[in-house]
Amino acid sequence: MGDIESIKDMGSARRARNLNSGIARIATAIDAHIFDVAAKAFPYSTGTWGTALTTPEHFASARTKLAEASIESNAGLSAVLTHADEQKLAKFIYADSPGLVTESSRAMREGFSGVLDGVPLKFSNQLGRITTGTRTNGTVAGAAQNVNYKAVADSGTNAGFYMTQTINLAGLGAAGTIKAGEVFSIAGVTAFDPEIQAVRPFAAQFTVITDAVADGAGAATVRIFPAIIVPTPGAITGDTGVNSAHATVDVAPANGAIVTFEGAASTSFVPRVMWKRGAIVAHSAQLTLPYTGTGFRRSLADAQRDNIAPVMPRVWFSSDPNTGAHRVRVDVFVQAQVRNRWQGIKFFGA
Repeated sequence: MGDIESIKDMGSARRARNLNSGIARIATAIDAHIFDVAAKAFPYSTGTWGTALTTPEHFASARTKLAEASIESNAGLSAVLTHADEQKLAKFIYADSPGLVTESSRAMREGFSGVLDGVPLKFSNQLGRITTGTRTNGTVAGAAQNVNYKAVADSGTNAGFYMTQTINLAGLGAAGTIKAGEVFSIAGVTAFDPEIQAVRPFAAQFTVITDAVADGAGAATVRIFPAIIVPTPGAITGDTGVNSAHATVDVAPANGAIVTFEGAASTSFVPRVMWKRGAIVAHSAQLTLPYTGTGFRRSLADAQRDNIAPVMPRVWFSSDPNTGAHRVRVDVFVQAQVRNRWQGIKFFGA
């Protein structure tokens, strides 16, 4: 009780022994929320879903694919692995770290330790999970399902769905389900690099943005990222010119093209994730101060001055005059959102 009574402001609250375990649980929940958003955000995937990392090459495959997707610099990159991965890769991680630590990696928030391929690592139990739907591998239902860039880049009509589109699929099984975060490829469709107007060295991959359910015939309309935008060589005006500048694939999928999902159906997977700082952002907001008892809250100015994560918790004290019991409650609002789906990857071993 004396420890609680000594708390007069946010700084003393952070040092209070009686609050440490509760604050740790809040931090764990925030990590889990952010990692869950990240797991479902990115279209790129490497490795065999469900297979653990056992060699540095499994990690390097993810880093290579990001490089081939134009994320060539390590600046701002970080990755999150499981503790089992840390055990398997420990001799490589800590042997390489001394010579690879850079000023940018030192600037990462506390909790990152070890480096692979120049990328700072964090190890966590809170990695997000993707439970796949009951779907079977299906086919594209209808030709020419590509779209114009301007139709999917308008933030006014596509709020929250920038660069996404819906695609009609068939053969998913009667009432088959497709879950957000799942990844699939389409036969004959290759990823495209609009910067150099050339195909990338890997098949295009698409991630499911919202859950979908097939009808009794196994057909469903599924929202995916990225939108299917096809270049038009030589065109420099109108939609065709704009599409070339923002192309995501080399060709539109053919009617009946086979759709292949990553991972077995109805299975829970824990993807490891790597992303560039800023690809996922977390927002916090001040909560209303209590009308009874004593409370205080952290402001954005406090967070910026402390040079740590701008999370704004509220601490609320109350007591029971009949028993003398002192209570304290800590609340915080955090919402993670995707800012750039291109700048990350989920990956497994092989």
